[in-house]
Amino acid sequence: MLIEFFGLPGAGKSTLSRLVADHLLSRRLVVDEITYDLAHRNSRRKALLNKLAHVVRFAAARPRRTLSDLVRIVATRQATLVDLGKSFFNWIFISSLATRKRSPVKIIFLDQGIAQALWSIGFAARRENWLELLLAASHGTTPRPDLIVFVRAELQVIGNRLAAREGHASRMDAFQRDHEVLRRSEAHADAIIDRLRSGGVSVIEVENNDSMQLVSSARLVADAIMTALSEHRGTSGAGLQQDTPFATHEASRTDRALTDSRAILRQYLLSFASES
Repeated sequence: MLIEFFGLPGAGKSTLSRLVADHLLSRRLVVDEITYDLAHRNSRRKALLNKLAHVVRFAAARPRRTLSDLVRIVATRQATLVDLGKSFFNWIFISSLATRKRSPVKIIFLDQGIAQALWSIGFAARRENWLELLLAASHGTTPRPDLIVFVRAELQVIGNRLAAREGHASRMDAFQRDHEVLRRSEAHADAIIDRLRSGGVSVIEVENNDSMQLVSSARLVADAIMTALSEHRGTSGAGLQQDTPFATHEASRTDRALTDSRAILRQYLLSFASES
């Protein structure tokens, strides 16, 4: 199962993904935090070399697809050659992760995934129809996660978090107080989610404006995954281990979202079982 955490820089997707992973790991589920481990548990040089290896292997194995992706990204008219190079490199890297064979006994977390790569391309695109160029022209080859956790936060909160960062982790850091850029970036994120959702990708939306919402959102996502896996285990006898029943989520606004997400993930797992 491939789960992507998506949101604007400063929304807290990496922090949320780490908390959700802790919830699942504490119940002895297998969680692979590929992008988080690369970014936060390796030196910059080692992380770059690792990414480069993924890109080279993907391009060598799928040269036509790689060239097609490059043509589509070029068509978006990136603001600079540096933007073009970064967008293309990141897209191929994420594609190499998202197209790997998936397993019902391992949960893969991406805190930088397909939706985030699309958003990054759109951030520097000068063509207004950049999303259409990327998705409509892909003829269904764009990799898709099984679930996207869309992490939202108020634009003022995001601006404050970006201002408090050390260094420049994102191109948006330089626009921390530019509300026009923040609003446009939020609109791009909404458009991406709408397109992926209409294409059949499951989405859970959570809020992360403060520490209380962060903890609440982490429980929401973890409980949804735990419940779906528990129900799948009961119907198929599959061997995902857990020591304790999932904790009932206590946040007042999450009941409907939790029910929806259980159904979403249960449907995926049952379809996986029927195919295997």
